[in-house]
Amino acid sequence: MYEFERGHYSAAKEQASVVWQSLKKIDTWTKFDLFLLNNILYFFDLDTAASIAQMALQAINTNYPHLLHLKFALIENCSLLLITNNDFPQAKLWIEKGSPLYKELFQFDSLNAAYAFLALCEQDFSTAEKYRDILQQMGDPSGAQDITKEIERIRSLEI
Repeated sequence: MYEFERGHYSAAKEQASVVWQSLKKIDTWTKFDLFLLNNILYFFDLDTAASIAQMALQAINTNYPHLLHLKFALIENCSLLLITNNDFPQAKLWIEKGSPLYKELFQFDSLNAAYAFLALCEQDFSTAEKYRDILQQMGDPSGAQDITKEIERIRSLEI
């Protein structure tokens, strides 16, 4: 993260890879390992990131079921990675996996964002805009702006 914050993205990616090479050999990850993986998820290629997130979720379910907020963060991060890489079928699966958890944790802003992103996976822009507007009304202008950016980006794709 230090390298990333200094603008050295390739160095950050290289260090994340070193961390992963070490952690993938471990049978049982600690809580710290799981939080670390969540924080560096964006430095991996899409397939590796999704695989890491899936393994981390399994570790949470098995060893740390009380870490619901970490589970929430992993699902949300992986969903966003998939959407921004235009892997809409996989993104839908991850978003649908997260929706019940968002309700359980009373994360209604994330639930609305998830519904907007689900609509975007289907190229249903009017529904995505509806949920974006709800986020804006809930007092989450940053989340609404993120959805607006994705609406514009996905509209520009030739699908």
